Amino acid sequence: MKIKKSLEEEVTYLINQRCEGVYWDFKRIIKFDKDLLHDILALSNCKHNGNRYLIIGVEDPKNLKNKNDSMIIGLTDEQLSKIESNNFYNWFQTFDFANQRPKIDYQQIEINTKKLIILVIHNSNQKPFYIINGKNEYSPLNNKIYTRIGDTNTPINSYLSYNDIKEMWKEQFGLTGNVKEKFKTLLTDLSNWEFRDVDNNYFCLKDPRYTINIILDNRKFMEAFLVFYGDSDFHYATTKFVSDGTIIYSYDYVFCDEYRNQFPTPHFYPISELNGYSYGFYYYIKNTFEFLLLELCEKNNMIISRYNKSFPYIIFENDDELEKFIKYITSNDNILNELNIKNNDSNILPKRFKQRVNIDSLEKFKNLYYNTYINLKTSDLNE
Repeated sequence: MKIKKSLEEEVTYLINQRCEGVYWDFKRIIKFDKDLLHDILALSNCKHNGNRYLIIGVEDPKNLKNKNDSMIIGLTDEQLSKIESNNFYNWFQTFDFANQRPKIDYQQIEINTKKLIILVIHNSNQKPFYIINGKNEYSPLNNKIYTRIGDTNTPINSYLSYNDIKEMWKEQFGLTGNVKEKFKTLLTDLSNWEFRDVDNNYFCLKDPRYTINIILDNRKFMEAFLVFYGDSDFHYATTKFVSDGTIIYSYDYVFCDEYRNQFPTPHFYPISELNGYSYGFYYYIKNTFEFLLLELCEKNNMIISRYNKSFPYIIFENDDELEKFIKYITSNDNILNELNIKNNDSNILPKRFKQRVNIDSLEKFKNLYYNTYINLKTSDLNE
């Protein structure tokens, strides 16, 4: 499993490269001037799928007399007081941006007992970022789009090429990549979407060509997860992810508990079978259409835990993580015994249920993943 690095670990990794790069820049010290704004604009617009870092208190390795000297100089308390966060944000707020301003986190960290300031510039598809109405020393930056090529900013008095600017606009309007990826990108921002009760559809506020149509059907079988919702009233539906009138993906959906709960149906993986019941777990995989729709349902309060029960499912980072968890279970013969899975009550699954699933196994495998397996994986990576 990929473990997210702390800011200290990320900065240490970048310093250890002993060079600047397309998404990180070192500064011995900064002043609130046009050069700092130029650096921020260039990093904000650089071509990189992730956050960008302006690391202050570290010498550019090109300026070191001895290539083996430490790059980490650190900042004195007096220097920190001059560039503290309120001063930075007050300065940065004075500029008018043509669209929206980059989101920047001001962080102070210590590495090798040296104090550093990190400006973390968040990744965004709202490029290009550029200022308008800059006055005095900032006027040369007005209406100019900067980026970084390798470890070098576009010069202040230069213009970015037409093709580079075009790529930024294409990213903002979602014209890069294929239609499915564009749809997923729109779904990652939950505020983009609005649900209409009148026709059970979602539509995208940012781009109305994209909709999610929920169409009821007449299927009557029941899935085992429905036992976690007290009312037996349920309805199946199909969700159709539509772009410009074309269906690009379809998936099953369910309304239950008198329409109080609705969500995309989870996947089920059967680990084994005992006494006529499947032992296994329900799951979703991140960045799939069904997972992104699940998040949309949660955002709109369409999934409600009742009777002190919650619907047990696992969320995997990707297909590879699912396969590793399955291998972990199937290669350990004692796991089923250790989980102490209880048999179903005789009347817990009526005949119309599609699959005979051991209900206790759903919760036990979920707890195994979140309480044991993840800790094991984290320990392995930290060794």
